[in-house]
Amino acid sequence: MHRTFNSISVWAKNQRPLVLFLSLILLIAVYPLSENTEIGGLILVTLFTIVLLAAIYEVSYETRYTVIGIMLAVPTFVATWSEAFTPARGTLIAQIVFLTIFLAYTLILILRHVLSSRTVRTGEIFNAVSVYIMIGVCFGMIYHLIEILAPQSFRLTSPEVHFSEVTYFSFATLTTSGFGDVVALSTLTRSLVTLEAIIGVIYVAVLIGLLIGAFKAKAPVKQDKGRETVREPKTYGSMLKKSLFQGKGKAIVFVLAALAISILAGGLNFGTSKLMIDLHIPFYLDTWATSLFVMLGNLWIGMLAGVIYNLIMAFTYWGHSYWVWMFSSMLVATMTWLFWKNNWIDVHKPLKIVAAGVSTGVLNTIMSYIIIRVFNLPQYEGTLVIYRLFINRIHSQPISSWLELLLVETVDKTIAILFAAAIGYLIYDSFKRRRQSNSADISADST
Repeated sequence: MHRTFNSISVWAKNQRPLVLFLSLILLIAVYPLSENTEIGGLILVTLFTIVLLAAIYEVSYETRYTVIGIMLAVPTFVATWSEAFTPARGTLIAQIVFLTIFLAYTLILILRHVLSSRTVRTGEIFNAVSVYIMIGVCFGMIYHLIEILAPQSFRLTSPEVHFSEVTYFSFATLTTSGFGDVVALSTLTRSLVTLEAIIGVIYVAVLIGLLIGAFKAKAPVKQDKGRETVREPKTYGSMLKKSLFQGKGKAIVFVLAALAISILAGGLNFGTSKLMIDLHIPFYLDTWATSLFVMLGNLWIGMLAGVIYNLIMAFTYWGHSYWVWMFSSMLVATMTWLFWKNNWIDVHKPLKIVAAGVSTGVLNTIMSYIIIRVFNLPQYEGTLVIYRLFINRIHSQPISSWLELLLVETVDKTIAILFAAAIGYLIYDSFKRRRQSNSADISADST
């Protein structure tokens, strides 16, 4: 199993441009065929999730790019998955805004990398085409947003605006095909359409032409070390293995510090959970601080943070009997610690972070099912909408309960661990820069 995953990981790492290209092709080719089906929304969110993960992986050649990408991807994941199960005007607008920002960010980075590449290989060709597709998708998202905020900005072929239709119009504009079945009516949309048409002509004529011409010329291939030399720190996981909270001092000081940190982590989990409840988002995201402080501190701090959080929720929102969910938080802390010790939670390895999140979610699904059955707890109201989605199609309560738990836990824990990894790196980098600055000041004073 481990060997198989490593083989897939190596292939994905070597074929990152191809993976991103195929994910984009899958998005624009498959979704229109399923848009009007009952599971069209779920298919769209799944396809966008694949694109987001592929884009993060493609820009993972430099740590800061990966961290920023993860920070942008987390709210995008939350909004996109929420819109799939609890459709509303607010979540749809949030989904479009976050997706557009994320895609614009990644396409700029990829384009910059293509332009700065000293050699033109197959990967650069795939990246250049992916950027072209992402431009079309981005404009499609912008058109979608405009039509929602200002109806009748376009003359559409259907009474309601659909993502597939505005994306179709966007690519017709980008390629200057102009079929005429969808027409921009407002001044703003016509300006954007003109801008997109200009970008499409210039991009194809200049960038793609130059790349393909250079590729056919068979320029000498040299090792492109840009993806490795900019990685700082080189191995994020091994550099953070030493706890930031271990140090010399009396035991009582350390215990009090650990308790204070655990309370802080529990409070962060509580704040995020309350936000999810208030926004009616069918996920928890209440373990990211537990995972974060396992990485920054140690296993026991993370476990204590989970216990504190669950006790707070049991005496505020959930009810006293729900204290048993602390066992779930302990499991998350343990899984985070195991993956952390084995260098899987590394911002340079988004694929392994996702695998760690999915594995944690699967095990937590089993734990959650046991807790619900043993303590006879009702289903969480916040995720009943997902349960109803399955029960209306499968008509089996046990299977629907399992699928609900599996979907919610795997997505939730993956997002939480991704977010914790990004925040952890930012905290560590801040500490590192401060230490370097203090060392430089000391050296200057000594001279």
